[in-house]
Amino acid sequence: MPEAGQGPGSGMAKLKGWLLGVLLFAGPSLPLSVAQAQDTYLATIAGDGVQRVRIEGGNYLFNPEHIVVKVGVPVELIVSKEPGLVPHSLIIWSPRAGIDVDVALDEREKTVSFTPRALGRITFYCREKLLFFASHKEKGMVGTLEVVE
Repeated sequence: MPEAGQGPGSGMAKLKGWLLGVLLFAGPSLPLSVAQAQDTYLATIAGDGVQRVRIEGGNYLFNPEHIVVKVGVPVELIVSKEPGLVPHSLIIWSPRAGIDVDVALDEREKTVSFTPRALGRITFYCREKLLFFASHKEKGMVGTLEVVE
């Protein structure tokens, strides 16, 4: 015999059923976004001597969010954003490394080129912000460009 408030018609049972439904519906998409946000991409040098990396911005994250490139080797970033109305950008700035990237992302791919001159970790981010809301950077749309030997 169920306790008071625990029967199938009770508010508690309905709440548990509703929560289970929400978790089953949204649950599968949650780990995918988290997994994408934690991707690390180790760039390889192509036959033409260039390190190419595709970066997609969207849903307040970059994919991949951690990129490792070699110092002194040209880099081409092929950048875009996922479909939708929300604007995104990519900012990577390090005078010491000789990197100055400031590009608005579009659904069409764009290529950004530079050659990192110094070792280290450089934060990249989206500069977009809507009125009084938190900026995309504040919402977690940041990543790391790691320059290694």
